[in-house]
Amino acid sequence: MSYSGHFEKSAYVGYTATPFANIFIYPDPDKKNPEFGDDLFPRSFIINLPAPSNYIGPVQIFGLDTDPAIGLEASEALPIIRTVEDQKEWMPDKHKKGHVPGELPGSLKQAIKAFILCCAARIVRGQEYEHNSMLVHVARFTAVQSKVAKQVKDELTSLQKRLRYGDSNAPGKLEEEFEQLWKDDFVPTTSFILSSIPDPQLKSVSWEEVKPLLHHAASKIQVKKINGTAKDVLDYWEHKNGLSVIAIGGDKLSRGLTLEGLSISYYLRASKMYDTLMQMGRWFGYRPGYLDLCRLYTTNDLVEWYEHITVASEELRQEFDYMADAGATPDEFGLKVRTHPQGLVITGANKMKTGTVMRLSYTRTLSETTILHKDENINLKNLEVTEEILRSLGSYTKQENRKYIWTNVSPEKVIYFLSGYQSHENCKLANTSLLVKYIKAQLPHELTSWTVVLISSNRAKNKRNIAGNEVGLTLRRDASSESSQEYRLIKSRLLSPTDEWLDLSQETRDEILEITRRRRAEAGKPPSSSNTPDGKILRSKRSPINGLLLLYPLDPEEINSEIPVIGFVISFPDSKTAQMVEYKVNNVYWKEEFVSHDGAKYLENTGGGYWKCTLWLYHPPPITRDCIRCLSRY
Repeated sequence: MSYSGHFEKSAYVGYTATPFANIFIYPDPDKKNPEFGDDLFPRSFIINLPAPSNYIGPVQIFGLDTDPAIGLEASEALPIIRTVEDQKEWMPDKHKKGHVPGELPGSLKQAIKAFILCCAARIVRGQEYEHNSMLVHVARFTAVQSKVAKQVKDELTSLQKRLRYGDSNAPGKLEEEFEQLWKDDFVPTTSFILSSIPDPQLKSVSWEEVKPLLHHAASKIQVKKINGTAKDVLDYWEHKNGLSVIAIGGDKLSRGLTLEGLSISYYLRASKMYDTLMQMGRWFGYRPGYLDLCRLYTTNDLVEWYEHITVASEELRQEFDYMADAGATPDEFGLKVRTHPQGLVITGANKMKTGTVMRLSYTRTLSETTILHKDENINLKNLEVTEEILRSLGSYTKQENRKYIWTNVSPEKVIYFLSGYQSHENCKLANTSLLVKYIKAQLPHELTSWTVVLISSNRAKNKRNIAGNEVGLTLRRDASSESSQEYRLIKSRLLSPTDEWLDLSQETRDEILEITRRRRAEAGKPPSSSNTPDGKILRSKRSPINGLLLLYPLDPEEINSEIPVIGFVISFPDSKTAQMVEYKVNNVYWKEEFVSHDGAKYLENTGGGYWKCTLWLYHPPPITRDCIRCLSRY
C-alpha cells in the first residue's frame, strides 16, 4: 500500500554508499506509476557526504594512484590485503550447485589462524568482551556453502584441540606456525598502521602477550552458516561477553547484514556490477582499536576490480560536488552524471537487456585508449590511417618539447581519423563510433576547431618516421599476460597530464595551476608546488569550440612487435548545450550477469500474483515495470 498519494506533499530521501544504479534511472514522466508515483531518480538533489576521518573505506583499503586527468591524488593502500592464488581447484570461479570442494586451501587455513591471532590480540588490548567476526564468502549456492562450513569447522576443531592438548607427533609445531605468522605478518602491519593512522586504542602487542591466549581465543570461536536455508543466526545480542564467529554464506552476508567486529574476510565471489561489489565489501567501516589486525584475503582480479571501482566512485563524487558548485539540481545536471561515458563501464551496459537505449555525453571528459590491440594487421591499419590524416594536415604549426602540433584542424579530419581507427572492443571509453556520433552532434556550433598533436618522447629508446616526422616512440608497459590479445596499459593511463594543455596559452595554464592549488587548499590538502594540472579544471577552461586530439605512437617492443601501436587521447571541453548520443546494448551482458551458471534466471514466482526479481525488487504482474535495481525490463 502506498501512502504518498494521500498527501499534498511528500518526499523521499535516500542514503546510499553505492549511487550507481539510481543515477542511471532515466527520469521519464510517462513511466509514473499511478499507485507508487515517480521512479527513484534523485531529481531534487544529490549531496556528497564526506566520510568521517575514522571511516575505513575503499580509498584506504585499495588506495588511489595519482590521476590528474580527473583530479585524483595518490593515496597509499593499507597493507591488509593478502592475495589468494591457491583456490581454483577447491572453488573454481564457475562452479555449479553440486560442486564438491576439495581440500581446504592453505590461504584459508592461514586466514583462520589469523582470526585466532586477532581475537587473542584484542584480548591483550582490553577488548575481550567485544564481538569478533570472520567472513567466508566463496560461493552463491547454499549447498556448496554447507560443504565449506563443514570443512572450516573441521579445521577450527583441529586447531582448538591441538592448542589445548598439543601435538604428540610434532610438539611445538603449531605454536611455531602461529609465531611465524604473527612476526612476519602482524608485527610489520601494526608498525605501519601505528605510524599512519591516529587511533589512541591501537598499541603494539608482543608475541609473548599473545601466545598464552591462543587457546582461550580459539575456544570461543563458533562456525555459522548464514543463508536462506540455514537455521544459524548471528545472535550478537545474546552474547553479552562477546561473540566470536566465522560466518559462512553468500548473498545474505553481502547486503544488509552487519558483521560485528569484522576483522578477517576471505572473499572470492566475483561480480562485474560495481554497486554489487561495493555492497559485498563488508570490510568497509569502523575498526577502532583493531584496524591493524584486519585482513582481506582475495584474488588479484578482485583487487583490480575494486581499485577500478574506487577510482570510478571518487570521480562520481567529484561530479556531485561539481553539480553542487554549479547550483544545479540532478534534474538539470543529471544527464551529465547519468550519461558520463564511464557509465559504459560502471553500471549501464551490463545492467540492460537487448535493445535498451542509453544516452551519453562526453562533455568535460577525457577519452583515451587504455586497452589496445596486439594484432599486427589491426595496428598496421591504425598506423596507416594516422599517417594519412597527418599528411593531409600539411606542415605542423609549431613544436613544443619535440611534440608536433597542428592547430585549426577541421572536425571532418578528426572524424575521418576516428572512422578509420579500430579501437579495442573492451576499451569502452574510446568507442570510436560513439565519439564520431558525439562530435557530429555538436556541430556546427561546437567542436569546430581542433588541435592535433603527434607525441614524440624525449626519453625514447627507439624512433620512427611517421608521416615525414621523426618521432620518439612512447613506452607504456603492458599489464596483460603474454598470451592475451589485449595490450592493457598499466594503471590504465596513456596520457601524460601536461600534454593536455598543449593547445592552451601560458596565461591559461597559469590560471589552471592557480585554481588547482587553491582547490587543494580548500579541501584541506597540503600545498604542492607541482606543475601538474587538474584535468577537469583544464577542460572547463577550454573553449566549447575547441577539441584536442593527441596521437601517441607506442614502442612495439613492449608487445614483441615491429609495428608502432597508435593510441589516442581526446580532451573534450565543457559544454552547457552538449547533445546526447545514443547506443543500444546487446544481450551478452544480460546472459553473463542475470543467468546463473546452472541456467536459472533471477526471476521467481513468489505466489500471490507477485514475481520477485531476486536482485531485490518485487514486480506486480504483468511484468513490465523497470526494476530500478537491475535496470532491466521484464
